[in-house]
Amino acid sequence: MLAFFEKMAIIPLGSATHWVKDEPRPTGAERSSQGGTLEKYECTVCGYVYNPRRGDPAGDIEPGTGFDDLPDDWICPECGADLDAFEILD
Repeated sequence: MLAFFEKMAIIPLGSATHWVKDEPRPTGAERSSQGGTLEKYECTVCGYVYNPRRGDPAGDIEPGTGFDDLPDDWICPECGADLDAFEILD
């Protein structure tokens, strides 16, 4: 019976906790394909939210690219602000 529970992970859904079979157990912050974290960042100029799970297809940024892994010349696709204008979302 223990083997059954080893293949399950806790996935928070709102205030409840659910078990999902065959999901890997979370191990700290999720990581991007390049090793950065997959946290969302918001542009303080226009409110655009960079979601690393989606990337920026118009800017040739692949899904799974963490904010820390964006090229230095990447700009907000909505207003053109540079990386310094973004803050992490809580």
